[in-house]
Amino acid sequence: MASAAALKDYAPAAASLFNNMKTPASILAGAMIPLGFLSPLPQPPAHVKAVPSSTNKKGKQEEETDLAIAITKSFDRMIRKSYLLVTLFSFGSELLAIIWSTVAVNQLTETAVAPAESVWALLKRDWYDLAWAATNSHFFFGMLGFMWMVGTRAYLMVQAKPWNINPVSAGDETNTNTMSIASILMVASSFLLMISIVNRGVASGGGQAGNTYGGSVISLFSHYLTLLFEQAFGLAISPIGPLEILSIVFGASSIFVAAKAIFIEP
Repeated sequence: MASAAALKDYAPAAASLFNNMKTPASILAGAMIPLGFLSPLPQPPAHVKAVPSSTNKKGKQEEETDLAIAITKSFDRMIRKSYLLVTLFSFGSELLAIIWSTVAVNQLTETAVAPAESVWALLKRDWYDLAWAATNSHFFFGMLGFMWMVGTRAYLMVQAKPWNINPVSAGDETNTNTMSIASILMVASSFLLMISIVNRGVASGGGQAGNTYGGSVISLFSHYLTLLFEQAFGLAISPIGPLEILSIVFGASSIFVAAKAIFIEP
């Protein structure tokens, strides 16, 4: 057991950490409004809007072209449907990160917080464990969703205005496809690097062996969900939370309905 002399008041340092998360979350949430709701998505070119005709006998090259257009049209429809859902999820996630961090800062400032061995020891204690895991989880997933939104818009912009002489021709797609692939690869590169950075941050935790949530963001998110379920169903110190239970039910239901709307319904 640590001696009394080793214990210090780390509440101001913990509040500073929560504020460090709240500021970028606020910036991302503000950027999502014009990007996700106020600006319409670019419309597909004429040859993607058109439905390939199958009434006439076609050659192999024409059939391959029609198949490519059909695949492009299907993919275009899927990402357009998912765009609104990802925007809603990302915006809500960043707002939740702001709310969790704001309430945590208020608690750290308004209440008498017992001394701790370190900032990490304080964040892993009592209600702050849930607040810190929730803030990081929601900020991270909102950030990934924002990157998805940017990548989707970049892909649709290239498809809507192909980088060739004839923007409505299905036979001159080389430059358009190259730009589409370049956009997707660029977003994927940033996407994977962000995940890697967060994974290493989660793995380092409090800087000592055993003082971590685990080895990846999956461990962080599972820790958050575990604490949230315990609090919602009264398994933790706090009483049962009916609003939290309804939130979990509605969230799980929205995932099921969204998957049906994107992948099953035409």
